[in-house]
Amino acid sequence: MKTLNIIFFGDYFAEERVLKKSKTLSQYFKIKVIAITSKFENKILKVNDNLIIENIYINPKLKILYKTIFNNYLLSKIVKKNPAEIYECHDPVTIFAGICAKNKFNSKIIYDSHELWVGVGSKQENIFKTIYSKILGKIMFLLEKKYIQNFDNVIVVNKSICEIYAKLYNLKKIDYIYNYSNFDEFNGCTNKKESIVFIGKNRPFVEDKLTLAKKLKLSPVVMGFKGKYKDIEYMGLLTKEEYTRELRKQKIGLNFYSADSKSLYYSLPNKLFQYIQAEVPIISADLPEQKFIKKEGFGEFFNGSDEDFLNKLELMLNKDNYSKYIKNLKTKKYKYSWENQKNKLIKIYRSLC
Repeated sequence: MKTLNIIFFGDYFAEERVLKKSKTLSQYFKIKVIAITSKFENKILKVNDNLIIENIYINPKLKILYKTIFNNYLLSKIVKKNPAEIYECHDPVTIFAGICAKNKFNSKIIYDSHELWVGVGSKQENIFKTIYSKILGKIMFLLEKKYIQNFDNVIVVNKSICEIYAKLYNLKKIDYIYNYSNFDEFNGCTNKKESIVFIGKNRPFVEDKLTLAKKLKLSPVVMGFKGKYKDIEYMGLLTKEEYTRELRKQKIGLNFYSADSKSLYYSLPNKLFQYIQAEVPIISADLPEQKFIKKEGFGEFFNGSDEDFLNKLELMLNKDNYSKYIKNLKTKKYKYSWENQKNKLIKIYRSLC
């Protein structure tokens, strides 16, 4: 079996893309996932006979330095101790690891970008976080621009970003792999709560929309984070079992961002595919990569205004309309499952052997 190292910043069990890819590819490769984390001590975990996870701890107070000033030093040190025939680097913050692996071990290298880094840096809850987001986004873009041409293949998260990267960097080898959820991860629930849910980090404009839904007797819920709005139920961090159980009970799933950056404009959030697999109809902003929501009959778009949001919610809550959304989700959700696209992933990696 060929050896494959996957390197990224974060928690393995919280990073769905890395988790799904590594488990799928472990049928064909001997894999080590190197997770650079400020949450866990140095530790090696065995997932299966062909897949191990090595956590490399960094001080959370120095995290920004390891992502910028000391980035090359940290990554070269890690790569030196971890030879592999193939290296996969996630996002610009680990892109230099691929260069090190190619130079030192003549490894085949793959770059997986989770964002459109040319356009990262959106408005945050305060001016300081907004400035930080824009500066860090610019640094990541410059890292990507400097090294991306050296990679044997580049993988991104959707078709729009694939087309932008191919043109921007003149790439000949680039593919896209969607962040689809597992088909067997969720099952629908007939006993739905009268609720509207948002998954992920909350923003004031998201919370405003959620509280507005109370006018239609929908209880607002945020999963994954805590917040301060007294009218919203914040579930915070949940176990996988709790998360699955609670999501499938929700009546409507909200997908709404202020598309004030290119990255957000062309985004395709994981939550959409989780809503689909949990059979939760979706109300969403109308963005280029999300047209399928309306086309497949999974939900409705709204234009951002409070009036249109309430009108579309009312339309969705109509009994006949709601039944149609559920039927469409049940019959079409396999198309948007990880199981339906993993063969494409396997083909890309086996072509490097």
